[in-house]
Amino acid sequence: AKEEGIRNILFDQVFYETRVTPTQGFEDLDQVVEIVGVEGLDPGVVAPIPDEQLEPFLTALKAELADLLADGKERELFQLLRRLYMDFPDRTIVTREKIVESCRLLLEHLTPVLQKFFAKLLSPPLLTVFQQEKDPKITREIASFLHRLASLLIQFHQYPLASRILLTLQQRQKQLEEAKDPYSQRLAKALERKLDPGAQRFLLADFEAADPFRHQNAALLLGGLGRAAIPLLLEAVKKTEDLRVRTLAASLLAKAGNEGITLLKKEAVLGGCAEERARILEVIEGVTRDLKAELAQALREENPQVRQAAFRLLERLNDSQAVDLLLEYARGEDPRLAMECVECLGRLKPTGAVGGLLSLLQSLKRSDLLAGCCRALGQIGDPASLEPLRKILTQQGLFSRLKSGWAEVRAAAAYALSQIPDPRAREALFPLENDPDPRVREVIQQVLKSSSPKRPGHKAVALPPRRQGAAIEKPPAADSRFKSHP
Repeated sequence: AKEEGIRNILFDQVFYETRVTPTQGFEDLDQVVEIVGVEGLDPGVVAPIPDEQLEPFLTALKAELADLLADGKERELFQLLRRLYMDFPDRTIVTREKIVESCRLLLEHLTPVLQKFFAKLLSPPLLTVFQQEKDPKITREIASFLHRLASLLIQFHQYPLASRILLTLQQRQKQLEEAKDPYSQRLAKALERKLDPGAQRFLLADFEAADPFRHQNAALLLGGLGRAAIPLLLEAVKKTEDLRVRTLAASLLAKAGNEGITLLKKEAVLGGCAEERARILEVIEGVTRDLKAELAQALREENPQVRQAAFRLLERLNDSQAVDLLLEYARGEDPRLAMECVECLGRLKPTGAVGGLLSLLQSLKRSDLLAGCCRALGQIGDPASLEPLRKILTQQGLFSRLKSGWAEVRAAAAYALSQIPDPRAREALFPLENDPDPRVREVIQQVLKSSSPKRPGHKAVALPPRRQGAAIEKPPAADSRFKSHP
C-alpha cells in the first residue's frame, strides 16, 4: 500500500481534520444521529475506490481498522467505508462479492466491543447497497451479513439501528414475495431466517426487563420483525410471569399474521406444561376471539389452574359464544364442570342466559345445581325469572323429583327473588314472612327493612299485632308440605 501511495489518500489525518472534527471517544456512537450526520457531508469530498486500488485499500484498512476504532476516529472510518461502497452496483459481481466478504472478515477479527462500533459504522452503507443489489447470490450474502450485524447490535442494546436493519430485510423479503415470478419467491424464502439464538436470548431478556428503556426498545424491534418475531413472542407469552409483558407480546403476535394466531391457539391446547397453557389463556383474547374449540378443551382440563384460566377468559369474552358454551356444559354429565359453568354465568350476568337457566330449573334433579341456577338468576336480576322462582318457594310440584336438598334450593330462590329489582319480587316474598326456614325468613326480614311500611297487596294483614308478639297461625298447607320432606 505504501508503494502504491494509497496510505496517504486513505489515512491522511489532515485531510479529514480540515473537514470533520473528530470525536474524542465513542460516547456519541450510542446515538444513531451521529452516523447519519456524516452522510450530510459534501459528496465531492469522497471518491470511490478504483478497482485497481481495491486490494491495497482493503489491506490498509485491515491493518488500521482496530487502531481507528480504538482511537475514536469513527468519522474518518465511516468516510472510508463510504468510499468502499460507492458505485457498488456498477462493480463486477466478483468485486462486489470480495467487498462484502472482506468486510465480514474485518468484523470477525475485532474484539466484541470493537465489533459493535464497526457494525454501527458499516450498517448504513451496507443497507444502501442491499436495497440496490440485483444478483441473488450477493443479495443472500449481504442479507446474512446484515443479520449478523443486527445480532451484534442487539447484544449491545443498539436497538434503533438493529430495528432499521431488520425492517429493511423484512421489506425486501416482502417485495420479493409479492413478485409473481418463482425466482423472486425462492429468493424471498432464502432471506427468511431467524435471529441468532444468542440475539434471541438478549432480545427476550430486554423485552421482559423492568428497565423501561430496554423493554420499550425491545418491543419496538419485535414489532418490526413480522413473522420472524413469532417464535420469540410465543416464548414470551408462555414463559413470562409478568402479565403486562405477556399482554404486549400477544398484541404484537396478533399483528404478525395468521401464522402467529394459529400457533398460539395450538399451544393453548397442546402446549407443554399446564402453567404455560394457563398463561396463554390469560392473554389469548388479545390475539383472537375465535376460541370455542380451545375453550372446550380447557374447560375439561383436570388441572384447576388451566380450568380457572378458561373461566376467566370466558368472563372477559362475555359474548354469545361464551354464554352458549357455558350453558352447553351446564347441561352436561360432569357435575363439577356443570356447577362451575352455572357459577360463571352468574358472574357474567348475561340476560341471554335467562332462558337457558330457566330450562335447567325444569330439568335438573341435583339440588346443588338447582340452587346454583337460582343464584345465577338472582345475579342476572331479570324479571322473567320471577314466576319460576316463586314456584320454587311455594313448591308447586317442582320438588317432587328431589330426594334431598330442597331447603337449600328454596333459600337460594328466596335470595334470588330479593335481588330482582321489581316490586313483584317483594310481593312474592311477603307471604313467606313466617316461613319455617330461618334462611328464608332472614331474606324477607332484609327486604322488609329496605321496603316502605305499607307492603303492596297485603293491606288486610294486621302487621302491628304481629310485631307486638301476637300468635301467628301457620298455614295448614305449609305444615303438611314440610312434614313430607325430611
